[in-house]
Amino acid sequence: IEVSTSSLAFEDLGAVVQEKRRRRERSARFDRMRRFIGEVVSTRMQKTAVVLVERFRKNARLDKWVKYRKKFKVHDEREQCDMGDQVRIRISRPFSKTKSWVLEEILKKSPAVLYEKRMRELAAKGAAAAAAAANEAAK
Repeated sequence: IEVSTSSLAFEDLGAVVQEKRRRRERSARFDRMRRFIGEVVSTRMQKTAVVLVERFRKNARLDKWVKYRKKFKVHDEREQCDMGDQVRIRISRPFSKTKSWVLEEILKKSPAVLYEKRMRELAAKGAAAAAAAANEAAK
């Protein structure tokens, strides 16, 4: 007696293709879920920033949109973000008990930080010019 395995192979192939498609959709959904945009609220720890993420979700029972806020501790290797910056974060391996997110990129720098930086540069230029004038006057 001979058993035809060709039909079984095609059925198995269809199941494999469906499983691959399901996994791809699931991973795409998780990638989307594992990236957030938020605002830096604290940079007091070394190589760590606290990012506040606000999300809106529809509450079915109340039939209204509700704001959910959550703070994430984010690993910032180069300590490049400042308070008020808008950043994108993504999930990664755990760095500590509470820190399992990493800074992906800074989307927008805080205007207050940019202003402060510019004022420091101008003050340094002014101090250098005053020192040069004092040296010439002393001669």
